[in-house]
Amino acid sequence: MEHLSTQHITTPVVRIGWPDQFIEHGTIPILREKYGLTSDAAVEKVLPLLKKPAEKTRSSAA
Repeated sequence: MEHLSTQHITTPVVRIGWPDQFIEHGTIPILREKYGLTSDAAVEKVLPLLKKPAEKTRSSAA
């Protein structure tokens, strides 16, 4: 992310991953659900960034 900043790349980035804290033991599916690391959770976090801005239209001179 630091590299993106120094290169003035402004593409939104969503950080998805394990929190920086102790993770208790458990099955992977249960832990993924608890910490929002399922594919459904990732889609929910990313989709809002994919909405296209309204297209600008040009008016043509007649």
